[in-house]
This record gives sequence, C-alpha cells and structure tokens, in this order.
Amino acid sequence: MSLTDERRSALLGVKLAGAVKARTGVEVSTGRFGPLPGGATLRSPAGGFVLVQDRAERGLGAALAWSVRDGAGAGPLTVVVDVRRDGTPQPGAAALLARRAAGLAEPPAVWWVDRSAVADAVALPVDPGPFPVPPACEEYARRAEAAGLDVVPHRAGISIEVLGLEVGRVEVDSGGRPRFGVGVGRHDREANDELFEGAPTQEALVRTAEVVRAARRAEAMPGSASLLSRERWLRHAVCAGPGALGLPPVAPLPEAAPAADLRQARPAAAVGHGVVVVCSAGVDLDLVPAAADAWLAAGRPPLIVLVVPVGSDAPVTRELAARLAAPAEVMAVVPPWERTPG
Repeated sequence: MSLTDERRSALLGVKLAGAVKARTGVEVSTGRFGPLPGGATLRSPAGGFVLVQDRAERGLGAALAWSVRDGAGAGPLTVVVDVRRDGTPQPGAAALLARRAAGLAEPPAVWWVDRSAVADAVALPVDPGPFPVPPACEEYARRAEAAGLDVVPHRAGISIEVLGLEVGRVEVDSGGRPRFGVGVGRHDREANDELFEGAPTQEALVRTAEVVRAARRAEAMPGSASLLSRERWLRHAVCAGPGALGLPPVAPLPEAAPAADLRQARPAAAVGHGVVVVCSAGVDLDLVPAAADAWLAAGRPPLIVLVVPVGSDAPVTRELAARLAAPAEVMAVVPPWERTPG
C-alpha cells in the first residue's frame, strides 16, 4: 500500500468512526480501524462497521467477507455508504445494498452519509419484471430473432445478444423514437454510428454477431469478444442445458437496464421452477449479494444455486453463500470457454 493509499485509508477510518459516533454515541479508538480497498472497517462495542466509498453499489460483498473473516465475532454488521470522492452522496447505492441485504438470513443495517448527516437507507423496491418488448422495438426484435440472435427486453428498449454478449441495442427516447446501435460496448456502437451516419444496418448487426459467435468458442484465441460478459455466457450455457447440472428448465431473469460497462463483472441470474441460478465468471464478492437480489426478484424460491467455473468455488464464496436467506448450493462447472476434460 502506497503512502497516499495509507493516508486515504486512515482518513476513511476517521470518517467511519465519526459516522458511528454520530449514530450510536460510541467513541471509537483509532486502534480498532482496519483497511478495506476503497473503504474502511471498524470494530466497536456497538458491532462491526464497514464503510464503502469506491464502487459502493458492490460494497455489500466486501462487507460480508470482512464480517466472516477479520470481523468475525464483532457483533451486528452495519454497512456505511460514504459520499463519493467528489463529495456527492450515494443514496441510490445505499438503497440497492439495503434491498440486497433483505435477501440475507441476518440482514446488516445500511446507512448512507449525506454530507454532515448519517441516514438509514431506504431499500429500493423489488422490480421483477417482466419487461415486454416496446412497440417501437418490435421490428428490430423480429429481425434479430430471425437471424438467430437473442433479444433481451429492458425497461426502455432491448439488447441483442450472442452467447450472452451484447452486439446491438435499441433504446427508446422520451419521444417514443427508437435508436438502433450495433457493436460490442459503447465505443464500438459509437464507431459504427459514425461509419453508418447514425443508421447502422441489419447486415452490420449480423456481421458483428458472426464475429462474436466465432470468437466465443473454447478453441478461439482470447480477445475482447471471448473475455467480455463471461458470466452471461455461462448463464447462456446453463439455460441451454440445465439437465446436465440436475436443474429444471431455467430462463434469464429480467433486468431493468442493460449493462453500463461490459468490462465490469456482473453476475447473471436465471430462474426456473423452485430455483434461482446465479452465474459468475470467477471469484466475485458481489455474487452472493446479486444472488440475494435475484432471489427476491424471483419470488423467493426455495433453492439458490451459484454456478462458477471450476477452480472458482473459493471458500469465501461458500462462506458467504451460507449467509443467504434460502438454502444455497455452489456448483463448479467447466465453463463454455474451456475445453471439457477428456
């Protein structure tokens, strides 16, 4: 850890102690602080506290991991969502964490820092969908499906995917007008917009899909098309062959919005009779909080299955899975980007 990181960690520890004192009246000595990437931790007579600042919407997993390891025995857990580095409060991130916490057997409290005050987070409502294809997107959806592509409706449009990777997007503006984009990620879509003067063709979508399909094979050389959105690629494989894993038929769980950044890990969920399945492409502390969220959105089925690649079923994943409100299994499988042994 650099000197700058050490100073920032110490500052966040002081902020966390101040938040705890403001809410509980407990004075905390500096010797009880602990570091956390992008945050800080604290043991006190009132319990264990974790402050998250960077990527706060993913902070619940890190807080839980601390509580089962370094914070074990510290008492009730509280997650404190700090303001961003620019001083902007993050009530939306806190509301998301509060909703996800409701899917745990022992939900931690969630607070958020509103500049000089510390407030309880109000959980976001559960939004299970489904989201119908907007009328303005119907023709695009029909053409995509005719080309053998997957159409994923969202609240304001559709994503068009190949083996879990988005290759096109149709967004409907406030005036009801559709905007069709082709490409893998925002920069690729912007480049195609420039090339096609804002009107990419169906042929461009099909060509992009063909390139992605050729790259998303175990035999292909690693590249952006094979490395991005692997958790959705794994979900696609699970949905295509659930019986091989002893699962009932499952389908992708609706999402309110497409991914903002395909480079960021984002556990992918599917739902079937009596089960919700959540896939990760590796060890991801956000997997269990995302599973809690999916379990709530799926109507609280009696079983949660976490699917990860072989070698990624780390002890911390199993420890956090035990914190879920419903029985959970961790299943390690050979992912579609690796050759099946033998």
